[in-house]
Amino acid sequence: MKRVHRIGLVTAGKITGLWIEKTLELKRSVGPVYSTSLRLASRASNTLLRTGFHTTDWEELRRCEAVLFFLPAKSFHAMARNWIEAGHDLAGQRFVVCDAELGLADLADLRAHGALTATLGPLPYQETLRFVGEGDPAALAPAVKLLEADSYRFTRLNPGGKHRLAEAVDHLETSALPIFARSVESLRESGLTHEIAVGLAERCFGQMLRLYARNGRRAWDSRDVQHPPDAAAAPGQDLLALEDALVRERVAQALAATAGSEA
Repeated sequence: MKRVHRIGLVTAGKITGLWIEKTLELKRSVGPVYSTSLRLASRASNTLLRTGFHTTDWEELRRCEAVLFFLPAKSFHAMARNWIEAGHDLAGQRFVVCDAELGLADLADLRAHGALTATLGPLPYQETLRFVGEGDPAALAPAVKLLEADSYRFTRLNPGGKHRLAEAVDHLETSALPIFARSVESLRESGLTHEIAVGLAERCFGQMLRLYARNGRRAWDSRDVQHPPDAAAAPGQDLLALEDALVRERVAQALAATAGSEA
């Protein structure tokens, strides 16, 4: 009877710094480490990841409960196309992509040939690893079970959730810095030094985030703003204008308080 492996790993290209290196139960459950050449597979298994055994044999992957892909989109699509053209039986195979570039749409061809597909990866900006994923629950189950055995938490995303999550994080990254910079500039216009302005802006932002965490959109009720900014219409400009108005209000209050104490 052929041995059944718990997890198969498919990789190519840059494979250092993968999150699987921090997940002890999942990492020690890896059997075949598969790549486009035996040399790459051997390097990944023996030198970099130090887990499993290297192979280029498709049949070793067929015996896995689930197969995780850690490879860039270009390499993934080429590999998937080769498997399909080679006529490999994909029916019922559990494939999980773990690269930030890849989503469920990239697995469409494999899914059309009967594979069960999903995505899995860490939630960004977390001090402790927390995982999210979407797709077929059966495809996710073997890996999620091992992650939970290591006390990692997992959240199942809604359909299309990986794309929406990446889009939201990207929007925060591209919008938050200009808003913060605009706030500091407004504070500097009052006469504050750069150091004091940055510190005040940090505390102001922190306070607003805490208000939102406690009250949600109701936090806007305490402001002299009729409606919260509409994210669908020029979100960057709306947020910049609102933040500028709020900061100027804070500056005016601080200056008034200072003038009153000096009198």
